[in-house]
Amino acid sequence: MDYKFILGLESFLRSYRPVHYQGNIGNNAVMKHIQRLRRMITLAFHMEWIERDPFVKFKPKLEKREREYLTLDELQSIIELTTSMER
Repeated sequence: MDYKFILGLESFLRSYRPVHYQGNIGNNAVMKHIQRLRRMITLAFHMEWIERDPFVKFKPKLEKREREYLTLDELQSIIELTTSMER
């Protein structure tokens, strides 16, 4: 595994369209997948299973997202929602 593989994985994840989702995976989801892989690769490096860490040059770029609270009308519509799925 090398830096080129990591860039290829990032490119693949950005272009991948999951079946259960309408569009491509967002930037923060791609970075989260790469962070999880990085954790395992760093562990392998510290355990001396691999000779070098390919993530040394890679810098994840998370986008800061501002979340809003639901309004009372939106909360009420969720409470009153009826669906055919059992939950």
